[in-house]
Amino acid sequence: MNLVDEHLTELASECEGSRFLLSIKGVGPVLAATILGEIGDINRFASPDKLVAYAGLDPSVYETGEFVAKHAHISKRGSAYLRRAVWLAAQMVRLYNPDLQEIYERKIAQGKHHNQAMATVCHPLLNRVYVVLKQRRPYIAYSTFKVQPN
Repeated sequence: MNLVDEHLTELASECEGSRFLLSIKGVGPVLAATILGEIGDINRFASPDKLVAYAGLDPSVYETGEFVAKHAHISKRGSAYLRRAVWLAAQMVRLYNPDLQEIYERKIAQGKHHNQAMATVCHPLLNRVYVVLKQRRPYIAYSTFKVQPN
């Protein structure tokens, strides 16, 4: 790591929210600091959907008169820095989370482009970011829970 990354890691370790984001396997200190810096106070967002919209990852609908577009694009109306950080985090997080990998592979199997599949993966990732920051707790993957036999 270079000097800037080391300093950023040191500063991020002092922030409580960073500890929660780092519990999501695949999110590193630089991305955690970027995401926290762009989100600010998580209480500004009433729901995960508001956070997704702020990141500009919500679908935009194009229609005029009787014409309705067949394909929706992401709106890109929010923070470009947050969108980029979440996008980069999603690329790594999907490698460590089987459910996100499944979402990605399902979209690819449907014939979607890599970017469309990644945009789909960003939604549940932002939902997880919202929950861990809002509830002030580390992320616990569903796969870590063991079902007890009856």
